[in-house]
Amino acid sequence: MSGEPRKQGRSLTFFPALLPQIHFHTTPLIITLATIAVLTVAGLSVLASPLRHPAPKVAQQDSQASVSLEQSAGPSSDRQDGEPGPQKQALAGIKDSGLNAAVPHDASLKPRAEGEDRSVQEQQTSPAQQGPEESLSQPEPIASSAPRGDKEPALEPRGGARPAQGRVVVIDPGHGGSDAGATRTFADRYVMKESDLALKVGLSVAAQLEAEGVQAILTRDTDAPVNNSSRAGYAGTGTGGELQARVDIANNAEADLFVSVHFNSAASAAGGTEVFYCPDHPFADKSKKMAQLLQDNIRGAMQALGYDPPNRGVKVDTQSAAGTHLYVLGPKTGTIARPIAVPSVLGEALFISNEKEGDLLRDGKTLEALAGAYTNAVLQYFDWLSL
Repeated sequence: MSGEPRKQGRSLTFFPALLPQIHFHTTPLIITLATIAVLTVAGLSVLASPLRHPAPKVAQQDSQASVSLEQSAGPSSDRQDGEPGPQKQALAGIKDSGLNAAVPHDASLKPRAEGEDRSVQEQQTSPAQQGPEESLSQPEPIASSAPRGDKEPALEPRGGARPAQGRVVVIDPGHGGSDAGATRTFADRYVMKESDLALKVGLSVAAQLEAEGVQAILTRDTDAPVNNSSRAGYAGTGTGGELQARVDIANNAEADLFVSVHFNSAASAAGGTEVFYCPDHPFADKSKKMAQLLQDNIRGAMQALGYDPPNRGVKVDTQSAAGTHLYVLGPKTGTIARPIAVPSVLGEALFISNEKEGDLLRDGKTLEALAGAYTNAVLQYFDWLSL
């Protein structure tokens, strides 16, 4: 007990002497702790900022790659106010897998006499015997590096844009649905269908035109008919109704150009390429110019691939095998209720029935060359208009 007071006395005596040292050593510590506290508060404020101001939501894209034909087909001139006009076809998702999808086989063809060309959709009014239901071999994917035909020098762009930009062009892949158009069954049981080829080429043409700033409208973008009773502006039953629906789309869109894509067939060994137009319209000179550009480009594209197709020429529509005006090109007649009101052509590129040309059409490079020829002809046509 006697020693405890002395220990306290020494401690109290020593404590004042330590105060300056304690103050010297604790000052940096206090500053450090204060700095950490400030940084912590600032960090928490930054982390809390996104909670107070959430980032904008990205607009969701429509998961449907293309508009249904019922929506895309324009109404007839009898449509009521407020009904939708023709819809611009979505072109996304037409890569190789989509372009090479097989089309169901159910053709409707008119029997042909020996040597008679089957060149247009108007002739197909009665069923004919076709090949096997399924194809065991599909055409190769369309290749983007194929020739595009005879390219004329482009005009000087006006305001940095080519004359075709902003124009409206309707691309009409012929046939579709139960109407396969011309068909051919190969030795390996592959069934080539005109409707399938026309759709592949049409989709590619539309995509290429869109890339050039053209508003491309497809009359169909699937293996289905254009005319449908649920569609606004239903044009009636039968082949006439189907063809009228295609004409209505172009007229209601107030298109600058209508281009129908077809392929040819004949009982003979005929081959080559030809393009039709109608001379009985006030815009016949424009249609004829477009027809000549298309004929030249198709032949040039095939020549670039090493094949020189017979030149069957540019023809007026009454020179077709039907012997009358073609529905999608002709003027108003007892058959054509609402005629096309814009410059228009119908291309018949190669013969499915020709041994050489049919084999070429199985090659994706040929299809892409033809698509490029159609595209280039359209661009050249608007260049010509701007002169």
